[in-house]
Amino acid sequence: MKSLIKLSLITLFFAATFFSCSSNDDGTMNTTHELVGTWERADSNANFEYKLIFDTNHSGLRISSENNGTTVISNATDLEWSTIDNELTLFINEEIITDYYFDSEGRLYLNSVSDFPFIKLD
Repeated sequence: MKSLIKLSLITLFFAATFFSCSSNDDGTMNTTHELVGTWERADSNANFEYKLIFDTNHSGLRISSENNGTTVISNATDLEWSTIDNELTLFINEEIITDYYFDSEGRLYLNSVSDFPFIKLD
């Protein structure tokens, strides 16, 4: 009887561990190491560029630039970031909390930051 209780508890523990892992709607697990790198917004082009750089030490940069043909305006802002489950917290002049996920093609979606996905450059 005691071995049946132990087996039940072990099974319950493994089941709880397995089902407690968070994932997004398309089944892709979010992990911090997948965020590390340089991400460019998918609509970036010769006249507009928007990048987020996530470093391993939870710091990074937000880089944006616009070119109207005669003038180029660019900006680089330090950021700090952290994740808990599928939630990313960015500190860029203010705290931004957003859900994040990766689609099957590896694009990063940050719904509170942009309507466009981000493509990993490195």
